[in-house]
Amino acid sequence: MIIENLDSLLNNYLSTREAIGLKDGPHRRLLTDYVDYSVKQQASRSTLAQLALEWARSTQKPNARASQARRFQIARGFLTYVKTVFPEIEVPPPGILRRQHCRPAFVFSPEDIINLLDSAGSLRPRGTLRPHTYQTIIGLLACTGLRASEVVRLTISDVQLGEDPPRLHIINTKFHKSRWVPLHTTTASALARYKRQRSDGRLVSSADPFFISNRGMAIPYHTLKNTFTRLLQRLGITASSQRRGPSLHSLRHYFAVQRLTLWYKQGIDVSALAPRLSIYLGHGRLSDSYWYLSAMPELLSAASDRFYLYAAKEGENG
Repeated sequence: MIIENLDSLLNNYLSTREAIGLKDGPHRRLLTDYVDYSVKQQASRSTLAQLALEWARSTQKPNARASQARRFQIARGFLTYVKTVFPEIEVPPPGILRRQHCRPAFVFSPEDIINLLDSAGSLRPRGTLRPHTYQTIIGLLACTGLRASEVVRLTISDVQLGEDPPRLHIINTKFHKSRWVPLHTTTASALARYKRQRSDGRLVSSADPFFISNRGMAIPYHTLKNTFTRLLQRLGITASSQRRGPSLHSLRHYFAVQRLTLWYKQGIDVSALAPRLSIYLGHGRLSDSYWYLSAMPELLSAASDRFYLYAAKEGENG
């Protein structure tokens, strides 16, 4: 039996996702294409799953393996929704199309962070704002997990150090969301010190960029990236062949791993706090935060230690 009203089902599915804050244009474009493909193939309740697999494989992108896996995952989500209306349809199991194995992400050590801050503080020209700018940016990235693109877009009004608690307003970032990022008092003090340095007694507008070059202009992302790369090269910080190379985004990994590891060592229920971490980091999906639990050896070790203590305690009570 041919399934009718697939367009209507798709609109309901996307409206549900948007109602919970998932404003995902790529989902709409891809699923519209999948529905059009299924309609042309006169999809029935027995062929809808097979058509999802065929559609996913039809991409011609250069990184076809990863693209096919993503398309298939998106189609499975929609089919799971369709199954609530037509219980007899099949939802194909996950893993049929697997992404190519990716090397684990690079994670800085605390010593790496200290060395990067010291090296940034010695940037030339000496006696100018530039060393303070890069030192403060790197410190902020490491202790908040912000995206580098979010930091370079901060304005004076976004950095609200007089609030309780002090916080940053991250506006219209990835996934078209905005969020508040509370700051530790030590981080707020460092930002207040930089604000005094960057202003140097001059009047500033609330719309002015918070981080500026020696010429008083906003720091372009590519300039930050290139400077950071030179700092890594100067310090000789590289990755093993089994890991991806270090980058600005590695500072985000550093923050997440440090936070999750600390929670494990403190005996805190990580699963209960993971959604808060996801919101703080601005992840579009909770699974993006849970990725750290399985992808980082540091966290696997901490989790293993936690389980050992739990098992030993249960053995004593048994």
